[in-house]
Amino acid sequence: MEASAKIGPQISLATCIFTICSSTMLIVNKVAITAYPAPNSLLLLQLLSSSTTIYLASKLGLVSIQHVSWSTVKSYVVVALAFFLTLFSNVKVLQYANVETFIVFRASTPLAVAVLDYVFLGRELPTRRSSISLFCLLLGAVSYVRADSHFEVRAYFWVFCWFVLFCFDQIFIKHVVDSTETSSWTNSFWTNTLATIPAFLLVLIRAEHNVKLSGIATYFVTASCLVGVAMSLSSFHLRGLVSATYFTIVGTVCKILSVIINYFIWDKHASITGLASLGFCIFSAVFYQQSPLRPPENHKYTK
Repeated sequence: MEASAKIGPQISLATCIFTICSSTMLIVNKVAITAYPAPNSLLLLQLLSSSTTIYLASKLGLVSIQHVSWSTVKSYVVVALAFFLTLFSNVKVLQYANVETFIVFRASTPLAVAVLDYVFLGRELPTRRSSISLFCLLLGAVSYVRADSHFEVRAYFWVFCWFVLFCFDQIFIKHVVDSTETSSWTNSFWTNTLATIPAFLLVLIRAEHNVKLSGIATYFVTASCLVGVAMSLSSFHLRGLVSATYFTIVGTVCKILSVIINYFIWDKHASITGLASLGFCIFSAVFYQQSPLRPPENHKYTK
C-alpha cells in the first residue's frame, strides 16, 4: 500500500486524523479517570465499545468485517497479548519512573524500530536526514527533562521490559496489517475483541468491578469510549499506510503534544526552555522521511 518514501495527501490526512484522535483521547481519558478511578475497567469498557460498535455497524451493512483464517486469528491473539503486556509494563514504568523520564525512553524507540524495520520488514535504513531527525527528537526530549524535571528511574527491569515489548508491538502489528491485507475495521474488531479477555481478568484481579459508575462520570466514560473507537480505527488505518518507524514517530509526537496540552489545561507551570525543547522535538520529527521498501529479492518480507 505504501512503497514510496514520499508522504502523499492520503498519508498526511491519516496522520492528522490519528494525531487529533490521540490528543483528544488524552484529554477525555484524564477527565474520565478522575471521575471514574478504575483505569482497568475504563480500558475494558473502551475495548468492548470498539468491538461492539464495529460488529453492530457490520450487521447494519455500514462496514464489512472480513472473514479471516484460523492462522490469522492466532496472529491477532499475539497482537492483543502484546498490546496488553505493553500497556501493563507501561504502568509499571510510570510506577518506578516519573512521566518526564518516560518521555525520553519513548523518544528513543524510533531509533530501535528503524533498525527492526530494516531487519524484519524489508525497509531501507534511514537516510542521513532522517537519522539526524531521529537523534534530534531524542535530544529534544533529554533537553526537556533537564529543563523542567529530572531523570528518575528506580527499576530498569520494567523499563527494559516495556522497551522490548513496545518495539515488538510496533513491528509485529505492522507485519500482521500488511501480511493479512485486511481492512482497518477487521483489524480493529479482532484486536479489541481479543484484548478484552486479559483486560477483564485484570479488572477482576484488581477488584475494580466493585467501583460504581454513576452520575456525570457516565458521560465522561461514554465520551472516552467513543473517542476510543475513532482512535483504534485511525491507528490501524495509518499503520497500513506507513512504515512502523513512521507510525512510532507520530505516536511519540502525540505523546509530546499531550504533555504540552497537559501544561496549558491543568498544570500551567512549564518553563520557556521546557516548551522550547518539546517544540524542537516536534520540529525535528517533521523532517523525518520514511524509508522505502527494499527490492523483494533483497529481503524475505513480502506484502
